[in-house]
Amino acid sequence: MAKKIETTTIVIVPGAWHPAILYEDLVSRLQAAGYGAIVASYPSCNSQSPKTATCDQDAKAIRQQCLSLMENDGKDLLLVCHSFGGIPGGAAAHGLSKEERLQKGEKVGIIGLVYMTAFVVAEGSSVLEFLGGKHAPFLVPNTPSEGMCIASPAIETFFHDVDEHTASRLASALVPQAMLALESSAPPQAWAETAYEGKRAYLKFNWKRSTK
Repeated sequence: MAKKIETTTIVIVPGAWHPAILYEDLVSRLQAAGYGAIVASYPSCNSQSPKTATCDQDAKAIRQQCLSLMENDGKDLLLVCHSFGGIPGGAAAHGLSKEERLQKGEKVGIIGLVYMTAFVVAEGSSVLEFLGGKHAPFLVPNTPSEGMCIASPAIETFFHDVDEHTASRLASALVPQAMLALESSAPPQAWAETAYEGKRAYLKFNWKRSTK
């Protein structure tokens, strides 16, 4: 059994269409290695109110989860942002670096940002703008309802590199995504802060076909 690492919790910020269940294997492996790990959630994923589901709203939801974790558990956080999660996750971390929080008399904070095949954009930009004003070709708009979208074909887009059974299981767990979150402006981003110099990383995988 791996020795438990008590001081840091890894917070995974999921990509569009991806609920927490899709990261179960990653969470299990991190926990087996001794890390605390959780998956954050945000309202634009499987949104009940797609007309108000902005990227800013997502960032605020993730930020509140981070604050609650720090206050209740007293541990530093490492944010691992996947795909679209890089934008609201990066915004959620704004002003919450350990360096800045120590200056305010707090004991814990966010110690680093990891972008896992994720969008890294400037404040005021969006996924739609990053992609040149057109949504990705696999995005099916206004499905299954107005303001929502799905990714199709899901297996070929996200899970083409795993066995058929696993791909089918993962694809069936995907949920609709509010389009507004992909189209609305990014709030201020933590990656641009000097407090994260030397404390940010980008993981790029050659097999990833989507940029969501």
